[in-house]
Amino acid sequence: KVGNTMRIKSISINLLRIPLKKPFISSVRRVESTEDIVIEVETACGLRGYGVATPSIRTSSESIDSIISVVGDVFAPKLVGNDVSNLEKTLTTIDHSISANAAAKASIDIALHDLSSKAVGVPLYRFLGGRHNKITTGISISHNCLDEMIDDACTAVSNGFTTLKIKLGSPQGIED
Repeated sequence: KVGNTMRIKSISINLLRIPLKKPFISSVRRVESTEDIVIEVETACGLRGYGVATPSIRTSSESIDSIISVVGDVFAPKLVGNDVSNLEKTLTTIDHSISANAAAKASIDIALHDLSSKAVGVPLYRFLGGRHNKITTGISISHNCLDEMIDDACTAVSNGFTTLKIKLGSPQGIED
């Protein structure tokens, strides 16, 4: 059953832009919206797995265009029409097909893991060996004037966050 389930019919690539409620500011940049590449891998029997890549020239040297190109022109031809039920073999093929491009590779890795968990009928966290369906995450507090940062930190804590990453410094590299 799993083999027939895992023959890839198509791979869709979509750009998702989400405006932030409030700009995120660090000492090196100001971000008004998030931009992610959402990958949908669909099998011949209709199962869908989803992955995401976040472009960042600064951290991974990957842009929106480079991720779309690598996924569409390098990975998709290796996957579409093929049975990907051997996850380890498929991921090794993807990894060896091009150097670097960690975000693009991760998007396919995530989508195939999502797809594999659906093929065997278990939630992804269980497929990965987890026992709990909740995770604890932190939040970054944007660099602003001290009073605004204190307000943002207090709001985050009142919203249930227990781990805060506080952005300090300025674009000139001078500590505030």
